[in-house]
Amino acid sequence: MPQELTHAVAWHDDSTSPLHAKHKREKAERAATHYEPVPAIERQVGGGILDGVFQSPTKGFSFRMRSGSAMRAADSEAYTREAIAMSKERSRFTRIRIRDGKERREAGRYKHGAVSLVSTLPPWAVRTVSRIGPSELENLMLYLAEAQAKEIKAVSGRDLYGGGVHLDSVVPHFHNHVPKSSAKGEPYEKSKFLTAGPWVTGAHRIEAKFPGLLTKKKLELLSRHLARKDTAHLIDVRCAAVIDRELEKWIRERGLWAQYQADCEEYRSRKAKAQKEEPLRRLVQSAVGHHARSGVWPLAYGAMSMTVWRMIPRELRGPIMACIRIHQVIRNPSKVFKIGARMLAEMNRQPEMKGPSRS
Repeated sequence: MPQELTHAVAWHDDSTSPLHAKHKREKAERAATHYEPVPAIERQVGGGILDGVFQSPTKGFSFRMRSGSAMRAADSEAYTREAIAMSKERSRFTRIRIRDGKERREAGRYKHGAVSLVSTLPPWAVRTVSRIGPSELENLMLYLAEAQAKEIKAVSGRDLYGGGVHLDSVVPHFHNHVPKSSAKGEPYEKSKFLTAGPWVTGAHRIEAKFPGLLTKKKLELLSRHLARKDTAHLIDVRCAAVIDRELEKWIRERGLWAQYQADCEEYRSRKAKAQKEEPLRRLVQSAVGHHARSGVWPLAYGAMSMTVWRMIPRELRGPIMACIRIHQVIRNPSKVFKIGARMLAEMNRQPEMKGPSRS
C-alpha cells in the first residue's frame, strides 16, 4: 500500500540516510519474533527461496524524473529535502464543483501532498541481475523507473516525481514518489490510483510467469481479491507487470536469456518446495511457542525429520533434547546409563550437522 510522503517516509526512502539504517536495524530485531513473545523458527534470509541479501557495492540511490527521463540524483539528501518540499506544496489544491448550475472553485488541502509507492524486481530475476556490473545495474533501475512512470501516467494520469532505489535488501526495489495533485494545483482522481497490496501483487505476477505454480487455495484467494477490485487501475499490479515485461526485454537484448531461464526454473523448484513446507512450518512454530511458554515440547521426537529439526532455533535444541531424554529415563529407569552416554555424545556433536536420532 502506498504511504503518505511524510518527513519520516521520505528519509526512509533515501537508502543512504541514517533513518533508513535505523529502520533496518529495528526490522531485523522484530523479525526475530512473531506477534507472540516466543522465538521464531529458523529461516534463511529470503524465506529459503532467495539467497540472502542482494549483493551490491552501494546501498542504492535517489532519482528524479525530468521530461520523462529518470536521472540519478547527485545528492540523495538534497533530493529527499526536495521531495518533502514537493509533498508540502502539492498538498494544496483547488477543486471545481457544480452547484445550482454554477461552477465554483473551492480550495482544499491534503495532510500530505504525495505518496510513496513500493515496487520490486521479480524475485526470480534477482540472481540474473546480481551478475551484472554496478554501472549497468544503475542504468537498468533507471530504465525500469522510466517504464513505471509511463505506466503510472497512463493508468492514473499522475506524474512520477522521483524516488529511491534500494539495493540493500533481499530483492532490489523502488520507492516511487507520486504527487496527489498537479503542479497547477488540480487534484488527481483517487479512483484511478488504487492498490491491491503486496500479497495480491506478488501472487498475480507469479501466476503470470509460472501458471499453475501456486496452490489451488492461493489461486482461489487471488481470484476473489481481484474480482472485488477495479483491476484496470490497480497501480501496484500494473507497475509489477511493466517491470517484469521490460526487464525480460532488457535481458533478451543483452544475451542473458539462457541464464535467466535457468534462474527461473531454480526459483520454480524452490517455490514449489517452500509451499509444501508451509503447513509444517506453522505446526513447528506453534510447538516452538508452546515450548517457550511452558518448557514442554509437544511434538513426538521420533517423528521429526531433519528438515523440521533445522527449523528449531539452535538455542532451543539442547533444552528440547534434554526434556526428551529425561522423559525417556522416567519411562524406563533401567536405560539411564545408556541414555546418559547418548546425551554426552550428542552434546559433542555439531547441532547444525546432525538431527535427532530415534531411540
